[in-house]
Amino acid sequence: MLQTNQIRPSNSPWSSPAIIHKKQDDSIRFLVDYRKLNSVTKKDSFPQPTTEELLHRLGGPCFYTKLDLKSGYFQLPIHETDKEKTAFTTQDGIWEFNVLPQGIMNGPPTFQRTMHNLLGYERWDYVMVYLDDILIFSRSFNEHKKHLNEILSILAKANFQVNPDKCSIAVQEIDFLSHTINEQFIKPNGNKITAIIDLTAPTTLKEANEFLGKINWYQKFIPAFARVAAPLHKVTNKTNIVNMNLSGDLINNIHLMNLNVF
Repeated sequence: MLQTNQIRPSNSPWSSPAIIHKKQDDSIRFLVDYRKLNSVTKKDSFPQPTTEELLHRLGGPCFYTKLDLKSGYFQLPIHETDKEKTAFTTQDGIWEFNVLPQGIMNGPPTFQRTMHNLLGYERWDYVMVYLDDILIFSRSFNEHKKHLNEILSILAKANFQVNPDKCSIAVQEIDFLSHTINEQFIKPNGNKITAIIDLTAPTTLKEANEFLGKINWYQKFIPAFARVAAPLHKVTNKTNIVNMNLSGDLINNIHLMNLNVF
């Protein structure tokens, strides 16, 4: 990070601890615990688009391109007077970021605003942005080439770089926000559904809450979801209960919900 000018030595009065996190593929992710900084930060309420809002725009197009920005946050510089707030400590001293780091509370709305101002304004009929994921969609191949050239030119002019390994160019079916999308349908991503189906039936309040959190993402695909989930919601609303066994009726409802996912 120092060699690429993402960080620099610091004399900041601020300080947050650094964390080294090992990912599932055994690669290393560098993180900073900004919880104390976030607790005294004035919140930026620029809205994030909802999944429903984005998916509703995608009915009908035939060609899709998904662009993934390479280390998207690190492509946004920080104002000079704010760099000291990002300071973090290591055994080799204290450092601060020159670019937007992961973990600060206003990182997502700042990035979303940047993409909105850069790519928005009369372009929402053929492009949508969710943080560092950019989806371009068109009704014909010639139209798609025009849209793609326009968006790539804007990104190049603003010095944004994409990650080619994570981009999909001019395809007729795309995975976006855990859904599979083509001209004919929008459906849940198969891998995500398999993960839900393979869940064991919850037996505690915590597990029931976790199950509902996962299943709520796809509730629009589950017939009579409100009726089937009502017994679970009745239990999970009892927030004063730390741990409890779920009744047989609730377990049966969970299995019914799993079957209805298909």
